[in-house]
Amino acid sequence: MAKSTESVVRILPAEEIIARGSGEPDPFIWPNSKSWFAERSMRLKQLARQPTSISAYLGLMAELVQAQHLALADLPEVAGPTAEALKQAAEHGLPPLAALDWQRDPLWQTILHELLDYLLAAEMRGEQADNIRQLLQRIKDMPAIELEVQADQLLAGSVSGVDLAAAPFIGAALQVYWVHMVCSHPELRADAQYQQVDVSQQTTCPCCGSLPTVSIVRSFGGMAGQRYVVCSLCGLHWHMPRIRCTRCLHEEGVEYMSLSEPDVSDEDFVAPAVMAETCPECNTYLKIIHTEREPFADPIADELAAIQLDVLMGEGEYYKHGLNMLLLFAQEPSETADVDDVETPLKS
Repeated sequence: MAKSTESVVRILPAEEIIARGSGEPDPFIWPNSKSWFAERSMRLKQLARQPTSISAYLGLMAELVQAQHLALADLPEVAGPTAEALKQAAEHGLPPLAALDWQRDPLWQTILHELLDYLLAAEMRGEQADNIRQLLQRIKDMPAIELEVQADQLLAGSVSGVDLAAAPFIGAALQVYWVHMVCSHPELRADAQYQQVDVSQQTTCPCCGSLPTVSIVRSFGGMAGQRYVVCSLCGLHWHMPRIRCTRCLHEEGVEYMSLSEPDVSDEDFVAPAVMAETCPECNTYLKIIHTEREPFADPIADELAAIQLDVLMGEGEYYKHGLNMLLLFAQEPSETADVDDVETPLKS
């Protein structure tokens, strides 16, 4: 593939990667309701202080995620799957909280309005502040049925028909709703629920069936060297062996691409925390984050901050397998990605 002058492909020997991921990993890591959004907000604020083209957007998303944290901490009980539905899902190895089939409680729209109210009350600075307020108010004024249609499209993982400027806020409310269900219903987190599921073969979330956002290599405790794929909706991390495509499960020819300064020699190259895992079989990629290189990395925040890597992959005509609800691309996968082609609330 054609390489950007600011890109470089670095490939570790398969034996070394496998050795780093030895041991018996836990199949799942579940979100913690007390820290899931709080830690992400802090990471986004840290990333927003770096002088990049999307610093202002990262700052806005930090406030949105803080609003998610506050909303999650004060939610009423909400119904989960029935015992019979859980049994059926367990017997057939199906997601018990499938996003596309789940009858959403109107609570999710209440959450959305809480997020919007929090942001509208926040002090906003900069040239785009008025535009952001207008957008937030426009979303508040959307009829309930229109919000449901937007949610359906977003949960389907498609940008067709999605209001791209409103999507991060709608997606944020859906995330709070799903994380709330996962955290408040222990039966959803029970190992017995997933006995028929081979997590190493899962290309979508075993709990809710959603697309992943990123995969992350852990660097602490018994999980050191282990790779987990991160759900874009409910927050579940599920284990998947390294050097394996997260879309088609192909293992031959998988490569890792990263951004690099021009003319950096192999000897001077320092591998970044965020790279793109590419597959020649299905011509897709998903970002992979190495926490041994950045201990404070957050799967959603750092994936978002590495948008320039998406530009690089678009130049190479790789398609993105995955979804970050905090930012959706406007173009179809076959088109070349460009930062200017990304619709965000900050775009004039």
